[in-house]
Amino acid sequence: MAGARLSRWGTCRIAAAALCLCVVRASSTTLEVYVVVLVLVLVLVLVLVLVLVLVLVLVLVALALALALALALALALMLAAMVVLVVLVVLLLLVLLVLTTFSVVHVQASGAATFCIPLRQTPLAGFGRAQVGRQPPAADKARTALQNRPEEAEVVEDSSSKATVVSTAVSLAKSMLGSGALSLSAGVAAFTNTSQGLLVATAIILGMTVLSAYTFQMVAEVSADTGADDLGAAWKISFGKWAFLPRLAVGTLSGISCTVYAMILGDLLTQFVQSFLTAVPSLGALKLYCSRAPVLISLTVCVLLPMCLAEDFSSLAFTSMLGLAACVYLSAFCALRALDGSYLKGGKFFRAAPYAPMALISASQLSDAVNPRVLVFLSNISTAYMNHGMAPATYQELVQSGSSKKSNLRRYALAVTLAFIITGGVCTSLMAAGFFTFGANTQGLLLANYATRDLAASLGKMGVMISILCGFPLNFMLLKSEVVAMAKKKGFTMDKPAVRWLTVALLTEQPTGASKVSCRIDRTHEPMLILACPCMPSYHWTCLGIEGRSGFVEDLGKVQAVTGATMGSFIVFVAPALMSRGLRRQSGGKAPGRAVQEVVLVMCGFLLGSLGVFLSITRK
Repeated sequence: MAGARLSRWGTCRIAAAALCLCVVRASSTTLEVYVVVLVLVLVLVLVLVLVLVLVLVLVLVALALALALALALALALMLAAMVVLVVLVVLLLLVLLVLTTFSVVHVQASGAATFCIPLRQTPLAGFGRAQVGRQPPAADKARTALQNRPEEAEVVEDSSSKATVVSTAVSLAKSMLGSGALSLSAGVAAFTNTSQGLLVATAIILGMTVLSAYTFQMVAEVSADTGADDLGAAWKISFGKWAFLPRLAVGTLSGISCTVYAMILGDLLTQFVQSFLTAVPSLGALKLYCSRAPVLISLTVCVLLPMCLAEDFSSLAFTSMLGLAACVYLSAFCALRALDGSYLKGGKFFRAAPYAPMALISASQLSDAVNPRVLVFLSNISTAYMNHGMAPATYQELVQSGSSKKSNLRRYALAVTLAFIITGGVCTSLMAAGFFTFGANTQGLLLANYATRDLAASLGKMGVMISILCGFPLNFMLLKSEVVAMAKKKGFTMDKPAVRWLTVALLTEQPTGASKVSCRIDRTHEPMLILACPCMPSYHWTCLGIEGRSGFVEDLGKVQAVTGATMGSFIVFVAPALMSRGLRRQSGGKAPGRAVQEVVLVMCGFLLGSLGVFLSITRK
């Protein structure tokens, strides 16, 4: 038995290493085509599943006596769809392998071979304007001249626009609509169980949406003035001191977001595969090979890695649109269940719900609707809107060549407005519908409240999986950006091959692999880094959340509240205000109204951060 298990894992390790090497050495164009085709296949499978469900319902209504036959037909078609999906993925990987086989190999004088990959000659978003070690003194002088120029001077950007207003808005909205949106209802349940409290929470979330959009635009203005395409560089030029703070905040939040996403993906995808294999007895033998570890290997190598190798946020616009559509479906489904009374007493799903829904009551006193525990909800809101680290990079991607700074900021303000309108609407719908349906029994992960036999809820879980799959690369790109920035600060030259291998190292969570990424990647480095690939299923952070027994990690709402209260408050409130104040002082401008706004934002950030952490930790 041990030998068989070792043989299975040996085969799995070899297959994962080969697929990972194939994906990493593929060209950027090939990867983009792969991701687009993968998304199209996923959409096709979802449409097929929906059609099958509709056909199944019609057959059940029209021919009740043919139920067994209809179920067998539906399962057979679903199995065929899964087989087609697997075949397409394998074919795509084979195409990648064939394309990379014909890559041109240049042999240098030293004897080391480097692989020339036809990549787009555009800078990596979030990786700085130059990707060559430390910046020369001339760059420092140019930045000094930039920050000392008069306010009225027109700025003509030197890069063409790589993104559109719509694609930027979609990417920003998707990055904000992560797992934090599913814990908002639990945040409301933490401080009230009244209908008046729901109105207060709605007002808070709408007000926080407007305030977060304002500070988000402040970060974009700093990026326009400094030319920086990441938050750390913008902070260093505008504020100067404690430059490690924004990098620490963005890196920590991005890493925690990837951790939470991996926790949810590991649960949902494994449950989905196991349920499918259980429903098809003839495939029961495959359950041994479809535990969490093999599932995460396949997911990481075939889906996450190609998307995480994207060079900028605009390259992920297509997947972001798919993820945003899944979020819109979730909000529509929750609103439908809140209005149709399915989970009210006497409803068809009331007894099937794992946690008994509780009706809202009317507040008899003010403390029933508003009390100090509302700060936990504010922390969750900060978590939902903590993507300010994307502002510099997405602004620089939207900049049009030959346009003035004012014109570029106007276009970006339109994208930010659209993104926050979409995000605010979806978050408000999820929060209000979930809390109205389940009341005080709302769980940290909203979908855990719905009955297992609720078909729309099952599709909603699939929508969550798609949404998180499409949101993972956005957060991972921020994490990778901060790691690359730290490597540049230490004097390393992070060229594109090195960044690709760094992506593999970060996905595998191998400290030794990350430390081995050097200035130049040759054939001797490939086996060393690729050996980290078999450790992907461990997903050290993921196993912390899934296998651990700590209530702190198991409660998704509390995790989101603590991270939002600390790092989220800093990025959303404190950092934009301090950077704006620093630039204003450098230019010598006097704006009393803006100064008051900056002071208020800093005070709000510290207040929400400190009190939010205290209440989140002490809440039972």
